Amino acid sequence: MKKHDQERDFEIRPFPLDKSPNGFSVDTHEIILLRNLFQLQFQGKMNPETRVKIKTIWISLLLLLGFLFLDRVLFPIALFEFPNELEWDTSPWYNFLHKQRNIRFEKDEKGILIAGSSVTLYSAYPKQITDEVRTSNIKDGEKFRAEFYSHPALSPTDLYYYSDDILNKKPELVVYVLNPADLQLDYIQKKNILKLVSTNKRD
Repeated sequence: MKKHDQERDFEIRPFPLDKSPNGFSVDTHEIILLRNLFQLQFQGKMNPETRVKIKTIWISLLLLLGFLFLDRVLFPIALFEFPNELEWDTSPWYNFLHKQRNIRFEKDEKGILIAGSSVTLYSAYPKQITDEVRTSNIKDGEKFRAEFYSHPALSPTDLYYYSDDILNKKPELVVYVLNPADLQLDYIQKKNILKLVSTNKRD
């Protein structure tokens, strides 16, 4: 075959806008443009600058997909799917997130969520609560299971923001261990003092 015939065989022939060779409708110029770009690339007729741009686009897309895979698939598995062997006070925020994601009550279980600040973490013991409820005379007591839903400085306002997640877990009971410090009374006192000082200055 002559060189001229080879070049003619590789000649780009844009498809009509209304119909492609396979019989499918083509209604956008972008599809034809992409097809022509791929033909140019495979035929070796693309100039170096265009090749670099296309390679840059492909590399960027691959990197983006790689980061999304790491962020959405690999990291959550590595961080939260393995058992957490840390003590609760070594990394309280990670421990709370791990606990929050892994709390699940079976259909035949009645869950108890023990919420509160670090006072709760110090003063409550879910396993002991579970054992006491199961050995008591409470109806269906053997079906109850208690779990922590606590982290340091968890105020009633924070608990309200967690309400959707708590409801999704469908607990039978939510116990909030109240600590006066969680009400932030010192903040209210400071605010009142500042108002009083401001009023005195005006007078």
